[in-house]
Formats: sequence, C-alpha cells, structure tokens
Amino acid sequence: MEFVPQISDLPQPISPRLLKKEPRIEVGAELFKRFVLLRELGEGRCSTSWLVEDPRFRRDVVLKLFRSANTEETLEERTIWRDFLRRLRILNHPDIVITMEFFHEGSWLALSSIYEVGPNLASISLLDGKKLPLPETLAILKTVGSALAAAHDKFLIVHGNLNAYNILVPTKRSSAKITDFGFHPPVQKLEEAINNSELGWKLACLSPERLRGGAPSHADDIYAYATIAFQLFTGQNPPLDSSGAVDKNAADNLLAAAPAEWRKCLPAALSLLPKDRPRMISNLLQDLNIYEEFDPGNVDFLKNQSMVKAQERAKDLQKKKSRNVKSPDNLRPKATLFFRASTLLCIVAAPVMIGFVIYHNMSTENKLEAKRVNEEIQEKALEAQENAQVLELNDRLTSDFSPSQASLNLYREALNAPIPTPKPTPLVVNSGAKDFYGEGQTKLAAGDPAGAMESYELAIVLQPDWPDLLEARGTAQLANNNAGEAILEFNKALIIEPTRLISLLGRAQAHLATKDKTSALPDLQAVLKIDPENIEAKELMEKNDFSAIEIPTPTP
Repeated sequence: MEFVPQISDLPQPISPRLLKKEPRIEVGAELFKRFVLLRELGEGRCSTSWLVEDPRFRRDVVLKLFRSANTEETLEERTIWRDFLRRLRILNHPDIVITMEFFHEGSWLALSSIYEVGPNLASISLLDGKKLPLPETLAILKTVGSALAAAHDKFLIVHGNLNAYNILVPTKRSSAKITDFGFHPPVQKLEEAINNSELGWKLACLSPERLRGGAPSHADDIYAYATIAFQLFTGQNPPLDSSGAVDKNAADNLLAAAPAEWRKCLPAALSLLPKDRPRMISNLLQDLNIYEEFDPGNVDFLKNQSMVKAQERAKDLQKKKSRNVKSPDNLRPKATLFFRASTLLCIVAAPVMIGFVIYHNMSTENKLEAKRVNEEIQEKALEAQENAQVLELNDRLTSDFSPSQASLNLYREALNAPIPTPKPTPLVVNSGAKDFYGEGQTKLAAGDPAGAMESYELAIVLQPDWPDLLEARGTAQLANNNAGEAILEFNKALIIEPTRLISLLGRAQAHLATKDKTSALPDLQAVLKIDPENIEAKELMEKNDFSAIEIPTPTP
C-alpha cells in the first residue's frame, strides 16, 4: 500500500517533479507557498510543532511537521500515519484542538491546527509539585472526560497517548483542551524514565497492556484519565505493587482528600486487566455524576472560524483608518470661517433632511398599505365567486350523477389492492472501506485478530452501516476472546439485516463463550429455521445440552 493512500476526503499529493525541491525548515522560511515559520514550539519523537503565520486566515496557527515520507517505514509507523492523517480530521468538539488542513510538499507532511494559547496541565501542577484548588481540578477533569467520551461514543476515535502534557489549561473558550488526539507514537522504554521526571509522568498514564506494546483502545484512555485524576488529587503517580497492579491500600491513603465518589471509582478504573475497568468512559463519568451528552450537530466550527476571521479583519481596518483630522484652531482665518459656516449649515440641514426622509417613508407606506387592502378585497371577491361556482357544480352533480356498476367495481378493486412493497436501496460501499476490509480479512486469515481489528476500525469510519464489516469485526472480537464486544458487533449487523446466518451463528458462539445458553438457543433455532441443513448450528446443538433451558412463551 502507498504511504499516503488515495482517499477522497484528503488533498492529493503534489506532482513527483516537485519532490526534488526540499523546503527550508528554519525561522522566517516560507513553507507550502503559504506559511511563514515564526518559532519552534516543541519537538516530539515523530514530529516537530511550529508556530506559523497563515496569511489566508490572518491568524497564527500550529503546523505539525513530520519526518521524511521517502524513507522506509515499519508496519507500526504506517498504522500511526493512517490513523493520524485520516481519522483525526473528523473530530469536531469545542474541548479538542481542531485539526484544519493537511499538506504535502517534497518529503514533508504537515497538519495545521488552531493555535491555543495556554500552558499544559503538567507545567502548572505536576512539574512544580503544586496542587490545584479542588473546584479547578474538578472543572478540568469534567471538561477532559466529556471531550474523551464524545470522541469514543460519537466519533469512534481513541486518543492513545493521553497525559497531562496533552491538556492545555486555561484557554480562551474552555477550561481545558486536549491536543495530539488520535496520535500515539511508539512506547518509550521504561529505563529512559529513571532520570527524566517528565517522561515518568507520561509513562505512568500508559496502561500495562500499552507498556507491553499493545494497540491503543478505549480501556487505555480510561486508565490514562484515572491516572491524571490521581496525579491532580495527590501530586503523585498511582502506587504499584510487584505485579504491576495499583496498591489499593496505599492509593486509598493518598486519596484521603479527594471527593468520596472519586475515591470509590478510581481504583476500578486503574485495574490491571482491561475487563475489570469501566466499559466506556461515559459509564465512569455517570458514576462520578459529571457526564454530559454531546451533540456534534450543535457545533458549527466553520461559522466560528468565519466570525473570528471577520472580527480580526475589522480590527485591522480600524487600525489602518486614517486619523489625521485637522483641527479648526490650526487652520487659517478664512478656512476657519468656512469650516464653522459649513458646520452650522450641516447642523441646520440635518433635521430638515431627516424630516423629509421620515415624511417620504410614511407616505410610501400609506400608499403600499392602500394597495395591499385593495388587492385583498379583489382576492376575496374572486374567491367568493369561485366558491359559488363550486357549490353550484356540486349541487348539479349530486342531483344528476349516479355512478355505474363498473365504476363501483373499479373503486372496490383499488381499495382491496395490496400495497406495493418498496424495494430496498442497495448499499454503496466506500472504496477506502473496501481496502481496509480486505486488509483485515487477510490479517484474520493469517491468525492476527488484533491486527484485523485495527484495519476494521479504520474501515468503519468510512462505512459504518456495512453489515459485512460489522460481521467481520464481531468475528475478530470473538477470535480475540472478547465475547462481549463480539455480541455488540453482531447485534449491529442483525439490526441492519435480521436474517444473516453468520451473524446469528457468531452471536450464538459468543453467548456460549460467556456460558449464556439461554441467549444462544434462540439464535441457533433461528439459523435452523432459515437453513435446516446448517452443519455448524447442528454441531453446536449437539455439543451443548439445551434440554434444561425453557424458552418463555411470548404473551399475546
């Protein structure tokens, strides 16, 4: 697959003949024939952030520059690029830094985002060893949690690298904003954090499965969110025992000053195994009584950007407006007399002109009102005449007209005719979704269900209503021993198409994996009703004893 796949919602790369000319990356240089580099904001493991001037929007933006695209890359790096360049741009939330545009010139790739002024959460609290006031801490945690829940539930995107350094506080429009959303660089080694306190705060937010090199998931963001809350409440990282799990006794002692609901919920969110943590971040926020539902339709970022742009242009025009008004005291005597006479004339003439305009408007309104009244009278007369003609015609038809027997028969046939069944609209699958679906099928066939789920997650962003894709995700979850997640995927596929045999069989197998035979039996019976000779359903019926299960009789 190419390094930058051809996707319709991204700009196309520039011509190959321009790849030979590399742009200069230094202060004052012009990049992408549009931006002027002002100063470097920071350097990460995979990118460098620059503050640049954007003449098109008349504002400063942040440009994140990535390494050369011509070097060979590993499969992990290629996955990071795809996740970053394709999925990050769909995030529309007021508490998440918005990614604006994608650029490609020479061997450089870049993303521009809105420049948010404000320090990160670590610099004002963790690095100095200061604890924020409790109301401010709760406000930041509520804002970050709501943004994270919207990203999980509405946009199906995982942060993967959430820590205090990726949270800006305070900003102009929010108490906190999350940056670097959806971009998760390779995990650093634990040995590097011995003499680096900054790296220690970051690595503490990584879940045990992320430290082992696993792919980011919702459970990792829940662990990171709980770790940030623990750091803010206590000023320390969560204490770990020899097995890598959180020491609950020590954690309870450190959280003595935290609110009661946080002391109750944080240990579960910091569990060693992902299955022991809350299933979704929204569930954790509901337990903490700080959950807020987010509606993407209520946020109009294009309108907000246009308003900001208009306000900035108005300020520039106000600054450029000439203020060289000559005072009468600095003019010559004749000029002074003329200036005063013209001023007096304006004072006298202004009321006359205003009175004339008011009189003209009133007379015009009176004429228009009289014309409107005449038109209404004519319309009512015409309507009365038409009504009289209709009543006369109805009387004549009622007295003279009698329908024939053939007409009555045709009328009865029309009433008894069956209602035509509308034909379903065929599903048009996105070409990009097909590519990711095929890639996932190949990984699943090779015995790599975790890798297959990464490809399916990218495909479902482009085609969320494809039953085959939902069915494949459920199969991958089942192969990855995630029976609960598999049941959800098969349920989605069966909502779209209730008679899918693979989904019914997959859901039955998932229920059997959770030892829920009562839920598995109806699915197997439904499969045998559709296909009485289905071998897999018969084998499952033979292997499992369903004789002790009673199916409740539906009430009429």
